[in-house]
Amino acid sequence: MSGAEAIRAYIVTLRKGRGVTLDAMADAIKMPRRTYIEWEQGRTRDIKTPFAVRAVQYLHGSLSDLARIDQLSEEEAADLANTILSGGDDSRRESAVALIDELLSDPEKYWALMGYGQRLLEERSQSGDAKK
Repeated sequence: MSGAEAIRAYIVTLRKGRGVTLDAMADAIKMPRRTYIEWEQGRTRDIKTPFAVRAVQYLHGSLSDLARIDQLSEEEAADLANTILSGGDDSRRESAVALIDELLSDPEKYWALMGYGQRLLEERSQSGDAKK
């Protein structure tokens, strides 16, 4: 599995999930229609970075996902796109913001969490030293 296939799976999943036609997609990213279709169908391997960035932005994907997609399988990339389509990304963000708000309103809880995190890091460091 290459990063190119994972990027294709991510963009195609987003495009189909958003109901965007092949023609509209090609127009939106300023790529010739035939070239886009050949890329999406796997007849050409890579998409140039500016086209991939425009596609993700147009489809309201995540540019941070694009930066790490090359390490995912095609299926994982499609799952990531489906998470965005289902609103899962927004709900995770909302949960994180609520947790941060809660921690900021209770400094004692904040420092307890930070202390716990520091202990976990120290334990990991010590167990890593023991394995060497």
